[in-house]
Formats: sequence, C-alpha cells, structure tokens
Amino acid sequence: MIMTGSERAVSGTGAVAREERCVILYAQVPDGVSPEQGYAIRDALNAAETNGWWFLNPGTFMAVFVVDRSGASRASACESNLVRLATEHPFWAGISIGMAEGKLFGAFSGDGILESMPFGAVVSEAMRNALADPG
Repeated sequence: MIMTGSERAVSGTGAVAREERCVILYAQVPDGVSPEQGYAIRDALNAAETNGWWFLNPGTFMAVFVVDRSGASRASACESNLVRLATEHPFWAGISIGMAEGKLFGAFSGDGILESMPFGAVVSEAMRNALADPG
C-alpha cells in the first residue's frame, strides 16, 4: 500500500500509527534478575498502568507512559515503586533506573497501548540515564 500524507497507517489489530509525547522508564539489573526479582518488577510495571512495557534479556525492562493528564505522574510513581522494591530487598541485585521524556512514533491501540517495542532518541536517552545510575 502506498500512503499519502492524508491517510493514517492502521495495524492489523486496528492500532493507529501516531506520534505521542512519552516518558520512557528504563530499568536495568546489570547481572540479570532472579526469578523472584523479575516477577516483582513485572508486578510493579503491571500495577503502574503503563502504555506498554517490555522485558529485554538479561535483566532490562522498558516501560512507556504517554504524557497526558496522568502519564508523567504514573511514570514517577513506578520509579518510586521500583526503588522501594530495591530498598525492601537489599539482597537482590541492584537496579539502575533512567527516565527520559520525548516524542515517540508508534502504533497505539484505541486504549492507548503501544503495540510494538519503542526505539529512538528518547529510548536511547533513558538507557543512558539508567547506565549512569549506580543503582
């Protein structure tokens, strides 16, 4: 299909490709996560009402929060919950967290869920910020 400027790209599931201002939360456990730690991080991300999150082996998690009325505060609360988890479980491997805000282009469902893993400058910035965090 050839797209013109007036057409909207729609995925097979009905998601529409569009640009959104997002906060990317990038959390990394440099030596990999234990199953217990991984499940706890997963539960924290699920509870954060992200617009999508991904687990990247060996110990990296990336979450997207669309900046709207509550997106930035949900991202901040998620970061706080991950820090709290690390404090409550000092025997777990350290977790480094970085966040960045910027524009992201992707296919978002009608419910605002990003259908595919994001990439681009804002993701790279969040990753750099996590790498600079000693955990």
